[in-house]
Amino acid sequence: MSDDLEFRCDVYTTAVPVTSPGYRCTARVVHLPTGLVASCSDTKSAVVNRKRAMMELRARLLQRAGASAEELTP
Repeated sequence: MSDDLEFRCDVYTTAVPVTSPGYRCTARVVHLPTGLVASCSDTKSAVVNRKRAMMELRARLLQRAGASAEELTP
């Protein structure tokens, strides 16, 4: 399963500190077989953002699998 995922974490600094000064981290997870992408930049923590992005991707994959199963049932 890990071969099917591509992880990327982009760290950038804010030009003008709007809400919180310093850096932000955006975690982006791509499911390569389907091309689904989930990203999260809610917190400064790369670990937390990655976990949230994985949860979002999992929910999308389950939703997609459920929709496919519904189409197959008569």
